[in-house]
Parts: sequence; structure tokens; C-alpha cells
Amino acid sequence: MSKGGRPAPRCRTEVHRPDGETESIPSKWITTLEAGAVVDVYTTGGGGYGPPSDRPPEDVERDLRQETISPSTAESEYDVVLDDDGSVDVDATARVREGSPTAAEGFVVDRGTLPDAVREDADR
Repeated sequence: MSKGGRPAPRCRTEVHRPDGETESIPSKWITTLEAGAVVDVYTTGGGGYGPPSDRPPEDVERDLRQETISPSTAESEYDVVLDDDGSVDVDATARVREGSPTAAEGFVVDRGTLPDAVREDADR
């Protein structure tokens, strides 16, 4: 079995103009920004290692408290069951994870999608 995480999000840059327009910017660009424009640069991290459902429930609960993930992400990506108060239900989580396809079938590296130019270069 290959251990691989989910793909990391793609990097992107956006310019939010004072008139409300948002412009997606390519990786290399030259422009003039008017007063009041805001540039958001989204960088990426690693995609992780191993199936997300292997992450210990207490680590997922800490991520929730620190607001680095949302409750819906905890449930959908990490197969964690939350109580009404937002804490992890350890027993219910164990039952859900037992039936998880990633645990039952193994987990392969998910490289995400590549732009055509990158894919063509990788195939050479």
C-alpha cells in the first residue's frame, strides 16, 4: 500500500480592486495597483501523509479548537464524528472509520489535477 495524502490546494493570487472587481493573477505579472487595492496571495503547504482518517481524533479535535479546520472538514475529510458541543465522539469515530474505504481498501497517492501543460511536461 502506498501512503499518500490528499493533494494540497493550488497557489493563487487575486487582486481586489477598489471598485469591487476581483482579478485572478498569473504567477508572473507586472501591474500598477491603485490606492485601496488589496492583493491576496494564497500559498500552499504539503498535501499530507497517509489517509486523513488515520489522523488521531484528539489531533483533529485540537485543529477544531484552533480553528484550522471546520467541523464539516473534520467530518468529511477526517471521518470524525462530533458531539453536539463540537467535541469528538471517540467511539462513534472508531465505528465510522472501521467502514472507511481508505482503511478497508488501502490508500493511494492523490496527486490532484494538473494543468495540461504540466501534465504534458511530466509525461516527457
